[in-house]
Amino acid sequence: MTKYAGNYQTALRIRLINGSTAYVSQPVRAYINYDQFRLESGSYYSELMARDPHTTILRSFYWSVPLEYKPTEAE
Repeated sequence: MTKYAGNYQTALRIRLINGSTAYVSQPVRAYINYDQFRLESGSYYSELMARDPHTTILRSFYWSVPLEYKPTEAE
């Protein structure tokens, strides 16, 4: 079963966290639906991002940065 499908070709990686160790695969070419990777307004993760973007990116997205993230000038 294909989890990501669409007409946008990109490189995907698998990230696996085991305790304090992070494993990252080599990139794999795949087609995705770009909109699958947008946070819906009011969703659980969009609320986390609003409160604490750095921790959310690290813990929930394994260092992947959501499309909607806009760093402040201090960052």
